[in-house]
Amino acid sequence: MRLEVVIRKLDQQGIPQDSIQKAIDMLYEGIGYSLISESTQLAIAELQDLENSMYEIYVGMVLPTLPIPATNGKEITLADSVDHRVSGPIVVYCYPQINGVKTSFPEVGKGEQQSCAFRDCFEEFKKLGITVYGLSTEDTEHQKDVVQRLALPFDLLSDSDPAAWSSVSNTLGLPTVQIDGKFFLEHMAFIVEKDKVVKIFDPVTVPEKNAEDVLAWFYNRRI
Repeated sequence: MRLEVVIRKLDQQGIPQDSIQKAIDMLYEGIGYSLISESTQLAIAELQDLENSMYEIYVGMVLPTLPIPATNGKEITLADSVDHRVSGPIVVYCYPQINGVKTSFPEVGKGEQQSCAFRDCFEEFKKLGITVYGLSTEDTEHQKDVVQRLALPFDLLSDSDPAAWSSVSNTLGLPTVQIDGKFFLEHMAFIVEKDKVVKIFDPVTVPEKNAEDVLAWFYNRRI
């Protein structure tokens, strides 16, 4: 369970911090309390429900305004639609790496296929007014080479340095795997409208079909 994400969502629901902490103590630390307030009981119930559903954890989450380095040389925030810098929905697909270090992670080589799929569907996303970003823990310079080599018509976002890692992946609770001391994002995608997550795709078991699945969700919603 991405506990940080659950705590963030409970906080957004107005549940007091002390009630959240008591609920965590009781559920995960084995600490008992003789008197349990109504808000603590609510926090316990929410934790138990959210623990069983990643969809519930993410959907409805209000995204923080955090700067993320992009391959266009600027810093963007996934809350850009709030101040109208991005007028429509934002799609962010996450991938481990593209032509990076060799690891035993079986899906580490699928980042290129996932990115090329979003490239090939880009005109469809553009027609729908959708902004596309790719996100990984690779550094920006490497990502710039990837954008050029694969002719990607959208920017890639870097979560590579400790500050960005703490601000983005940890804050959003994105699924990761650690190999040989290095963190990799797992394949997933999420959709942001205004300042909230409205849909997630997790797990993404066939990365090369991720773009088609995201497009299908938008078209089905319009029916």
